[in-house]
Amino acid sequence: MKKALILGGGIQGLSSAFALLSEGFSVTIIDKAASLFNRASLRNEGKIHLGFVYANDPTGKTPVLMLRSALRFAPGLDLLTGSPFPWKSLVSNPFTYTVMTDTMVPADRLFACYDQLAQDYHRELSDPELNYLGFREPVFWEPISCPVGFAPDRGLAWAKTCELALDLVGFRTELLTRLNGNGDRVQIRLNEKVMEVHDSPAGFRVVTSAADGSLQTYESDLVVNCLWEDRIRIDQQVGLVPDYHWVNRLKYRLMIRLPDQLPVRDSFTYVLGAYGDLVTYPHSEWSYLSWYPVVMKGWSNDISTPSDWEAACNGLTPEEFRNQLISDVFEVYKHLVPGIENSQVGLVDAGIIFSRGSYKDITLPDSELHERYDIGVQKKDGYFSISTGKFTSAPYHALQLKKQLGSALAGSLV
Repeated sequence: MKKALILGGGIQGLSSAFALLSEGFSVTIIDKAASLFNRASLRNEGKIHLGFVYANDPTGKTPVLMLRSALRFAPGLDLLTGSPFPWKSLVSNPFTYTVMTDTMVPADRLFACYDQLAQDYHRELSDPELNYLGFREPVFWEPISCPVGFAPDRGLAWAKTCELALDLVGFRTELLTRLNGNGDRVQIRLNEKVMEVHDSPAGFRVVTSAADGSLQTYESDLVVNCLWEDRIRIDQQVGLVPDYHWVNRLKYRLMIRLPDQLPVRDSFTYVLGAYGDLVTYPHSEWSYLSWYPVVMKGWSNDISTPSDWEAACNGLTPEEFRNQLISDVFEVYKHLVPGIENSQVGLVDAGIIFSRGSYKDITLPDSELHERYDIGVQKKDGYFSISTGKFTSAPYHALQLKKQLGSALAGSLV
């Protein structure tokens, strides 16, 4: 049986594992975390983007790619795993978009972009193989008046959309259940950091460093690099040198329990600029909350991320820092959603965001962070590197990987 090493055990690594398993490979997944799907993949808002937040991409390519990826997220994973997910039990409440008074893109331009996306959405859904997380909603978006519970003086306009996020804890359980169903065709190596990749007579040799400092060596026919913040360092060892600048950002989140008397139950995203998200779920009492200028606590253009980011990425936050962050987030939100500051706070942790970019943050209209289209699968012999870009695109990239391995996939999926 052909053997593959997958570097990274997040959403891209697991999606790629399913692609390789479906092609007859045995796979070994290597990750530096203590468990799979436990860092950036778990500690984000879980939104499966339909393109709304990327209306400031001057090329228009990012919204199109996000929509295309989103409509293949569920069909792709259902195909790759051979087992349909219970999607409708895993999704959030739909998102309402609030156009803020200081938006960098006027409401009329935003809504024109949404109209174009709606046309693309309906055209794509003429293919019966496609759906959006199990849904085929007839209304993509529509303008509405200020929702109940939101401060009307803080917004210019509102848009109700069919966009959803995933309950990442439940989704993780479903992914790992399907992965574990493959028996000894899947080997998992945790608490090991990938150090080196080399050619070998067997194909490739990968060297890792365990938590105790000991080195481990693995051989395989091919390698798929699905690492998130450390992908470029490994790519360079096999001659895949990026021709662009990159940035890693450290972004925190709060998981909160909303007060019973709070009338807000929809999910919200605030556009367009450095704002945030409130994500609520019909099947969970916990909600996700962030506000970019407050929760963005790290920025690095180095090839490796700072070591002092590790604790937060593993769910460890000092109490004094945690309390200040909570206070700062609620200080903003109490003016947007009055009463939300009375929420109970559970988890406070962080994930790393890797993207193309240099020194311009998302607060600037010409920042590269408004773009996520130049991503996907690169290949050099039997070495594959996948630039995930967004959580939304991971299964789509795995389908592209499967196709590059020679599989004849339905044209609508790739």
